[in-house]
Amino acid sequence: LEFFERSQIPEGFYRAGLIYERRGINLGKRGKKDRERSQDNFRKAFERFTTAADKGNAKAYYRLGMCYLSGQGVEASFELAAKNFNEAAERGDAEACYQLALCYLRGDGVIQSKEEAITLLKKAAEKGHSLAKEKLKNL
Repeated sequence: LEFFERSQIPEGFYRAGLIYERRGINLGKRGKKDRERSQDNFRKAFERFTTAADKGNAKAYYRLGMCYLSGQGVEASFELAAKNFNEAAERGDAEACYQLALCYLRGDGVIQSKEEAITLLKKAAEKGHSLAKEKLKNL
């Protein structure tokens, strides 16, 4: 973990964020005392993802979107989730395209638009995203 944080490269901060996130998930499965430690790890993950995103890491923008969507490590916000999914999608992240498409289908943080959702699902499907392919069949 320290190695990734000391690296000062976007991928290092991203990987450190993943480690903190995993710790948060694992601690959250335990008792009440560990849930507080779990939230602390989610906050640390959010901070690392923010640093990595600020340095241009597309996967970090996707993870920030998930943090905002779930409220893990930060106050939940559909608008900020969609904004971060969009940043990652513009950088070619298929999972972000899929998540942003779901936001457009539901109108979560964006103006509801089936057309925009389909466009994003097609982008994700072209990158091999199986859930996007399935969703397209059902629309």
